[in-house]
Amino acid sequence: MKTRKTSTTAVPAPPHALLTPDSYRTVVEDLTELICRFRPDGTITYVNEVYCRFFGKTHEELIGMPWQPSVVADDLSLIEGRLRMLSPKTPVVVIENRVYDGKKRVRWMEFVNRAFFDAQGHLQEMQSVGRDITERVQAEQRLQEGEQRWKFALESSGFGVWDWDLASNKIFRSSQFKMMLGFGANEWIPGSENGWHPLVHPDDLAGTEKAVNDHLTCKSDDFVHEFRMRCKDGSWKWVMGRGKVIVRDVENRALRMTGTLEDISRRKAAEEREAHNLQLIVEGAPYTAVLEAIVRSVEAGNQGMRCSIMLADKTGTRLEMVAAPSLPEYVKKALDGTPISPDIGICGVATFTGKRVICADIRSEPRLEAYHRLSEKARLSSCWSEPVVSGTGQVLGAFACYRREIHNPDQAEIQTITAAARLAALAIEGEKRRLELLVSEERYARAMRATTDGLWDWNLITGGTYLSPRWKQMLGFDDDEPLGTDQEAFMSRLHPEDWPRVKAARQEHFDKRVPYQVELRLRTKKGDFRWFLTRGEADWDEQGQPIRMTGTISDISDRKQAEQALRESEQRFRAVFEQAAVGVAEMDTVTGRFLNVNQRICEINLRTRAEMLKLTFKELTCAEDLPRSLERMEALKAGKIRNYNLEKRNILPDGTVKWVNLTVSPMWLPGEEPLRHVAVVEDITERKRVEQALQESEQRFRAVFEQAAVGVAVIDTPTGRFLSVNQRMCEINRRSSEEMLKLTFMDITCSDDLQDDLSQMEALKAGKIPSFKLEKRNVGPDGEQHWIHLTVSPMWRPGEPPLRHIAVVEDITERKQVELNYLRELAYNQALVSHTSAFIAVLDLEGRFVHANSAFSATMGYAQEQIIGKTPWELGLMDEAETARSQERFARLMRGEENPPADSRMRTKSGEWRYVEIRSTVTRKPDGTYDRIVVTGTDMTERNRLQQEVLRVVEQEQARVGHDLHDGVGQTMTGIVSLVEALESDLAGDTRQQAQRIHELLRQSVSEVRRMSHGLSPTGVKYRGLVGALRLLAETVRTNFRTPCECNVDPAIAPQANDIETHLFRIAQEAVNNALRHGKPSQVKISLQQVGPKEAELRIEDDGAGMKKPKSGKKNGIGVRVMDYRANLIGARLTIKNKVKRGVVVTCRFDIAAGKK
Repeated sequence: MKTRKTSTTAVPAPPHALLTPDSYRTVVEDLTELICRFRPDGTITYVNEVYCRFFGKTHEELIGMPWQPSVVADDLSLIEGRLRMLSPKTPVVVIENRVYDGKKRVRWMEFVNRAFFDAQGHLQEMQSVGRDITERVQAEQRLQEGEQRWKFALESSGFGVWDWDLASNKIFRSSQFKMMLGFGANEWIPGSENGWHPLVHPDDLAGTEKAVNDHLTCKSDDFVHEFRMRCKDGSWKWVMGRGKVIVRDVENRALRMTGTLEDISRRKAAEEREAHNLQLIVEGAPYTAVLEAIVRSVEAGNQGMRCSIMLADKTGTRLEMVAAPSLPEYVKKALDGTPISPDIGICGVATFTGKRVICADIRSEPRLEAYHRLSEKARLSSCWSEPVVSGTGQVLGAFACYRREIHNPDQAEIQTITAAARLAALAIEGEKRRLELLVSEERYARAMRATTDGLWDWNLITGGTYLSPRWKQMLGFDDDEPLGTDQEAFMSRLHPEDWPRVKAARQEHFDKRVPYQVELRLRTKKGDFRWFLTRGEADWDEQGQPIRMTGTISDISDRKQAEQALRESEQRFRAVFEQAAVGVAEMDTVTGRFLNVNQRICEINLRTRAEMLKLTFKELTCAEDLPRSLERMEALKAGKIRNYNLEKRNILPDGTVKWVNLTVSPMWLPGEEPLRHVAVVEDITERKRVEQALQESEQRFRAVFEQAAVGVAVIDTPTGRFLSVNQRMCEINRRSSEEMLKLTFMDITCSDDLQDDLSQMEALKAGKIPSFKLEKRNVGPDGEQHWIHLTVSPMWRPGEPPLRHIAVVEDITERKQVELNYLRELAYNQALVSHTSAFIAVLDLEGRFVHANSAFSATMGYAQEQIIGKTPWELGLMDEAETARSQERFARLMRGEENPPADSRMRTKSGEWRYVEIRSTVTRKPDGTYDRIVVTGTDMTERNRLQQEVLRVVEQEQARVGHDLHDGVGQTMTGIVSLVEALESDLAGDTRQQAQRIHELLRQSVSEVRRMSHGLSPTGVKYRGLVGALRLLAETVRTNFRTPCECNVDPAIAPQANDIETHLFRIAQEAVNNALRHGKPSQVKISLQQVGPKEAELRIEDDGAGMKKPKSGKKNGIGVRVMDYRANLIGARLTIKNKVKRGVVVTCRFDIAAGKK
């Protein structure tokens, strides 16, 4: 939700709160704020004129409607959540949220929401007072967006940021800085309180200190240095530190330095792996081991990558698998023997064409159709191949990379495999040279054997040694010059460093009988040492002990010189590509021309290799940066510095510039002529862009600070003095900026509020709270007090001393005046709460009491704490029958069915029965779901007593009228019938027929009078009982109404109380009469049966036209209401339902526990 901030204020409230009185409407109409009142379900009950104008509607259009549609949908859930938190202790909440005004524009509003509660703490109504804060919010959002852009630019660069205050030796480290070393963003780094020295590797400390001091003392333009730092887990990580002094004093001493930290551990690891591979080549390791090491190093630096090296066979037509440590054996077997062809296989094509081949999706590459099934089995989806090319341009084979996912290699991956292919070519060429050397040695050995070159013989028993003339000649001696006849002659000329190897080789030959062959140095007659290769073989006696050893010696000095030259060549190669991941170039120091460049430096300068080799570095360098670059180069050539680092701008072909970090190292030794040097270039354009964005963000922040719609101040925490204030802060406090900067916040705070402010400030300084908000009064220059809402946040980080904090102030004087008006309204409402005579109860959705008013307690005798959390039936307020009826009404209410008022019998705490008219309704939450059930009741006990008395008198009067009809009118009409019969016999013709007609009408009238007298008089029930009366009623229907009537009654059901039998009979009589009168049924059924252990059911069913539903707003007919009333009098449950097709079913269930005979 986009609501910005909320606050809840605890305002003392009277124990009872009702609806807002109309007497305050005149006052609120004059206010400039939007005011509305609404019920807990959101229905608006009042709005002022300002509210109507803002939303572009009239009072009539707003009253009775919910307030939610005017709110932006995303803000609804939090608003409703905050409103649900209101309570009698905290009846006010301030919420900032978005609404749609009358022109459908989104506006930010601040609403002060107050809840009104009754005596039991139940919410009755809420009132909101709002004001438009759109301009203020927009200003704050612009400020926040500026800060977020600054933060995003900083964090997304991947660099850690540090800021060093040299005066206090305090260093700020960004979250990225900490996470780079394995710490959490807010985690404290152990030892960091002592500066940066404890975190630097001991071996790198001296160099790092020198680089820092050189910059602090202006010996270098900036600080750039690579070193290792300790991580949280104790490991060391290589980083590139860059920084610059940004503040110096008048004596040019550094006061503040800031910079970045970059993780270069991956680059260092790659360099170490490459150095290891080069070392293997230099040391002459088997080329297969070297190639496998190259493959493994590439795989180690590229997670998920599988690599292989395949070389052309002797025929030059097929490729042989040489190194693929991570590929399955079946893959290596399938690829071994791949033809070198322009259209089969990635490696075959690359070897044939001598060009790189990339396949992002193996299964879509026609040239790999033969390998589709193999790739599916091995789960390899992409591959690319780099040709392995010798120094002479011969394609030796291919270096291949595979991945499980569909993938196109990025530039870094291409650079990696290109360098690996070149290194593999170097190893293969070294192996070729080694094989050629072996052949040469074999030829030389044959020649030596043919000329008996350098023979020696050593008697291991006597120590006697024979040295051939050729042996002596190789050392510069003539044959007749004595050299000794024992081992001393040999040992005295052996180089001291070679003895351990000679001794070990001899011992291994004696112990294991492996061929004896060792390279060693001997001192010649001239005193210099030359390299020799000696071979030999021993003779053993029967016991296996060596007794004699004979061998040869060859001068291999020339070969050693060739190997030394090879090593030096390989070392130069390694120096050129030592930092292959960045731009590298070999330069002519005298002219500045590029002699050799790698691919990366071409990419950085957006030029081809051919274009680069035609240029000098002066032509690439921006004119403003060239003097500084030339000055450093002259110092390097003069031997004043051994290397240098420089940030400068290079000019691209389109005329734009690119920032680079340049590192220059000489390729000459001290004393040699400066002819060539190596330049390593890194693209830092993005870093420079981030630094520029950071500077612009800070400028935007300052502009937002000055133009904020709220008061903002930076305050000195120890003294409380204002250090910086914006214009709005001055306006709120009725003072100029100069006046504010001379004051402390204590000077302008009302004395009654000062202690609270100071207490919160102490808690903030102690780190107990992260920030605080406070409503207090400030005093203006004229002594007038005005209310403000204060938000204070620290400007120091955890662990730092509390030096400054920021205060945001909003003028809430008008809002406080509104709150005072609320308190007056509450006092007025309190006088109204105790004058209701009806009781009101609130139940939860399980039927448990949540609240009941004082009228309920007075009527039923229960205190609040005795009923809360219990259902009415758990309290024993109802008997079993009434409980069942109540639960049935409850269920209908929960199903959303119509639930008309009902009379209920309820037991008080003292045991007295009270008759109550119950009305129930369910309230809903804003989302439409049920919330609470509100039950209102009116004590009808006295009314029911009077009604029962009236009913008794009516019954008596009906009985009297029935007797009079039977004994008076009935007897008289019977006599008339007799007279008409006598007269009929004396008449003739038409007169006789008329007399017969009169006789028939009189006879029918006598029957009707008897029926009416029987209906009015309950004597049938009195003398026959309920069962007999029902049977008589059925017979009457059959006889008088000519309608079939089935009567099925249980004779065991006979309540002893005459009034219960009378009411049940009257219910049956009314139901039958209604059916006959309105339904015109073809059949009526009367049933009286037991339906449970304690219940019986009276059921009247017909198949007539059915009962029409009453029109909206009208009650049921008098007959239905009389039946329901009689049922309530005897505690019965009456149900009247239309049947599915035709007819009506009337059921009346009553308790027979005390009515069994």
